[in-house]
Amino acid sequence: MPALAPLLLALWALIGGHVQLYRLDGPVHFSDLYGSPRAAEAATGCLEGQPQVWVSTGASLDTLVHEFAHAYDCLDDGVMNDSPSLRPRQRPDWVSDYCWQSDAEWYACSVVYYGSVSPHLVAPWGPDAVAHARDEGLAGGDAAAP
Repeated sequence: MPALAPLLLALWALIGGHVQLYRLDGPVHFSDLYGSPRAAEAATGCLEGQPQVWVSTGASLDTLVHEFAHAYDCLDDGVMNDSPSLRPRQRPDWVSDYCWQSDAEWYACSVVYYGSVSPHLVAPWGPDAVAHARDEGLAGGDAAAP
């Protein structure tokens, strides 16, 4: 597991002045990106391009990084859609169904796993991500592999 404390600080530097942060004494009750009711240590919403993060006391460091990654994803273009990164064509072995089925969850999970705000720059599937970006029109034809 990468060192997450510096990553949390980096994410906070990116989102700190733009996020509404709410502290709760108990678990956060919400509907996840798939529409399922859940209770968790934290949750993030993206309302009109503005991130909102609800955090329960005792939330783990990996949970905070995951939710702040969602907040950054919301802030960069107004929606949680994996826009700060590139997604591999094939599912890596470590990825759970929950993390793979949504672009937003893919981004937040990969930030925690790879320990980077730009996981496509450190992940072993970097060249594949660049090829995927070209196919999707997200990178110019001269985009170089990281």
